[in-house]
Amino acid sequence: MEGIDFPPYLIEKIFPPKECINLVDTNDDGLSDSIQIQAINWILPFTVPETIDLGGFNLETTDLSGMIQIMIDSEPLEIYNMKYLRENVSFYFRGNNYTLNSILDGALAGQTVAVGDKLTILLKLKEADMKKLEESKGKHDIVIDIKSLPTITIKCELFEKNMNIKFDPSKT
Repeated sequence: MEGIDFPPYLIEKIFPPKECINLVDTNDDGLSDSIQIQAINWILPFTVPETIDLGGFNLETTDLSGMIQIMIDSEPLEIYNMKYLRENVSFYFRGNNYTLNSILDGALAGQTVAVGDKLTILLKLKEADMKKLEESKGKHDIVIDIKSLPTITIKCELFEKNMNIKFDPSKT
C-alpha cells in the first residue's frame, strides 16, 4: 500500500544483508549477468494455495511501468511489461526453477514453505547495470515498490566473495 513499508527488522531477518545478494554468472561466460536475491522464511510455515487470484488483473496486457518499480540505490530498473519479467526473472525453490507463469499456473500449489526454507529470485540485468554494481562494492539498497502493496527495502552488501559467482541452482 502506498506509503506503507514492511518493518525493517523483519526485512533484515528475511533478507540478511551480508548473505541475501550475489552477483551471478548464469551462462558460464565468466561474467556476472544476474542478481540473485535470496529470502529465508523465518516467520512461519505456509502452504502455497492451489490458485492465485489476481482479481481480474491481466498480466499479459497490462503496462507495468506505473505499477512496479525496482530500484538499486535509487536507480530504477526498466520494467515495462510481462514479456520483460518472463524473460528476465526466475524463481528457485528447493533447487527447482519456476517462472512467474508456472507459479500462477499452480506449479508450487500445495507445497509447504517451512521455516528456514529459502526462495531465490534471479533477475537478469542489463550489462551496464551489472557493471555499476560490480564497481560499487559495499552497502546497497534494493527497493521493490508494487502499487497497492507495502514497499520492501532490502539492505545488502557486496564483497568480492559474493560477486561473479557461478550460479548453482542446487544452493537455492
